[in-house]
Amino acid sequence: MTTLRLGFLKLGPQIRNLELEFHTLGTLYLHNNKIQLVNDDFFESMPNLKFLALQDNQIEEWFDIRSLTQLEFLDLRNNKLPPNGVENLP
Repeated sequence: MTTLRLGFLKLGPQIRNLELEFHTLGTLYLHNNKIQLVNDDFFESMPNLKFLALQDNQIEEWFDIRSLTQLEFLDLRNNKLPPNGVENLP
C-alpha cells in the first residue's frame, strides 16, 4: 500500500484530477488545507484507495466518490458540507 501525505500545505481552494497514475495509492491525506471544492474526477486514477482524510478543510459541496469501491475510511470532519448530498457516498 502506498501513502501520499499532502496535509498542512495550504492546498486549495480547488483540487482537480492530477492526470497521474495512482493505481497503487491506498492512503491519501489531504487534511488541514484550504480545499473548498473537489472535482468529481479527482479520484478516477485511485481505484485502490482505502483511506481518505479530508478533515479540517473548507469543503462546501459534496463530491462523487462512488468509484472508490475499496474505500474503508473517510474523514470529512470540520468542513462546510450541507446535510443533503450524502447519496454520493459509497
